[in-house]
Amino acid sequence: MPRTQAFKITGLILLVALAAACQRTAGPSPTPVGPSTFALTFSLTANPNVILTGTARPTSTIEAAVTENGEPAFNRTVYFTIADGPGEFPNFSQRAAVTTDWNGVASIAYTGPTKFEIDSDTSATVMAQLETSSPQIIAKTVVITILFSE
Repeated sequence: MPRTQAFKITGLILLVALAAACQRTAGPSPTPVGPSTFALTFSLTANPNVILTGTARPTSTIEAAVTENGEPAFNRTVYFTIADGPGEFPNFSQRAAVTTDWNGVASIAYTGPTKFEIDSDTSATVMAQLETSSPQIIAKTVVITILFSE
């Protein structure tokens, strides 16, 4: 057997052995619900979520509880906006920015209308949005029911 043919056969045997030894297994695909290396979440509540109009303006406390990786997120900015309906925040506008405290809570007082400013039951929708460096919007809404009283 010529020498070059022996090298070809030996090379072919080595190539087949290497090909059989190489195995590729696919890793698990990431899921859209996690786990993630960074998790920023929050909840939004209104207390009370039903207010009654009168001669004085009724109020409700809106709270956003922000967590980062399961821990309270300190010094995060939350933008509160009255997206629909009557009312205002303490700065006499329909938008305000509040920073979270050590407990990860940002709260603001919502002031509703008096009975002279509306003529039937209505509602106000307050939206809270976290300030992030991400292009995605992290926002929640809460509805405050406003009952008209005569």
